[in-house]
Amino acid sequence: MNIKMILTNGFEPDVRVYKEAKYLKENGYNIEILCWDRKCLSDVETLETIEGINIRRFKFKSIPGTGIKQIGSYLKFIFACKNYLNENKYDYLHCHDLDGIIVGKFANVKKRKLIFDMHEYYEGQVRKTSINKYLTKILVKYMHNISDKIIYINDTQIKNISIKNKKKLVFIPNYPVKENFSQTKIKSNKMRIGYAGNIRRYDILKILFDAVKENEHIEVSIYGEGNDYKKLKNIENNYTNVEINGKFNGIKDSRTIYENMDLQYAVYDNSVNNWKTSFPVKLFESIVSNTPVVVSKGTMIENFVIENDIGYVVEWNNFDNIKKVINSISKENKDFLTKKDNLKKLSSRYSWEDIVNNMKEIYRESDKQ
Repeated sequence: MNIKMILTNGFEPDVRVYKEAKYLKENGYNIEILCWDRKCLSDVETLETIEGINIRRFKFKSIPGTGIKQIGSYLKFIFACKNYLNENKYDYLHCHDLDGIIVGKFANVKKRKLIFDMHEYYEGQVRKTSINKYLTKILVKYMHNISDKIIYINDTQIKNISIKNKKKLVFIPNYPVKENFSQTKIKSNKMRIGYAGNIRRYDILKILFDAVKENEHIEVSIYGEGNDYKKLKNIENNYTNVEINGKFNGIKDSRTIYENMDLQYAVYDNSVNNWKTSFPVKLFESIVSNTPVVVSKGTMIENFVIENDIGYVVEWNNFDNIKKVINSISKENKDFLTKKDNLKKLSSRYSWEDIVNNMKEIYRESDKQ
C-alpha cells in the first residue's frame, strides 16, 4: 500500500505530519511526503529519508502568510504534484490542511482515495465580517463532500458538517508523544516562562516581555520562528531576562525545552475565532510535561484550565492584568504545586500513542498489498 501525503510547508519537520507518517510506516505502509518548500533554504534537502519516510520537496519560493501573493508558487506546486503523481504509484492521497486538500483535488489524477486531514478550524481564521469566511465555509464543505475520510482534531471543526459526511469522520487530536517529554524539571531558582511554537503575533509576546521586565526572578524563553520572529528578535536586547532562541526541532528538542520550562505561555487573541475555539498542542504538551499553563480569557481552553485547575487565565492584551498575574506566581506557592499535581492526574488521558490508533479507521489491515 502506497500513501502519498500532500503538505504545504517544507517539513522541517512538521511534528503532526511526522507522527502520522511514522505510525503508518511502522504498520507496513510505504509513505512519501510531497512538500511545498516555500523558503527554499540551501541547507534543506530536496530529497530526504527520515526513518524510512521519504520526503520530496518542491522548491517554489514564496513568503508564508502573504495570502494571494503566493498564488503563482502555489499553482506551480499543484502542477508539480499532479505530474509526479501521474508518473508514480499511489493508493491513498493524504492531504494536510485546507490548502493541501485543494492540491489533492487537482493532483489526484488516478482518482485514488482522498483523505482530508484538518489541522485547523478554517472558517475561524478570517474575521466575522469578511466575505472570505463565507467563501471558506463553502470551500471546506465541498472538500468534505469529495473526501473519502476526514480527520478532525476538535468538535468546533465539525459543528456544521452534514449527516452524510459525519460517517467519514475520524477523531485524531494533536496529542503529544509522551516519550518525547519528561515530567522532571531541571532545577532553577527562577520562574522560567516558555513559549514554543509559531511566532505570529509580536504584540502578544511583547506584552509579556514588558510585564516581567523588572522582575529579576523571572526568565522568558521563546522557541520558534514565524512571520514576526525577526521583529521580535530586534527587541531582545531591550530585556535582560528574555531569550529568543529561534527555530527548534519539535521531535528532538521538546524534552530539553520543557525540562527547562516552569510555566507555559499559551496566550492568543480571542477575537480570532480559530484561536478562541482551538485546543493548541501547547496545552497537551503542558499536561504531559507537568507544566502549568497561562491561557487567554474568553477561550475554550480557559474553561478547561479552570475546571481542571492546571493554570492561570489572563486578558491577552491587558498589560496590567498580565503583569499582576504573572508576577504573582511562585514555584513554591501551594496553589502552583496543586496545579502540578492536577497535571499529573491528567497526563495519562492525552497521549498520541493511544489516539493514533484511530488511524486504523482509514487504513485497514485488509488494504495492505
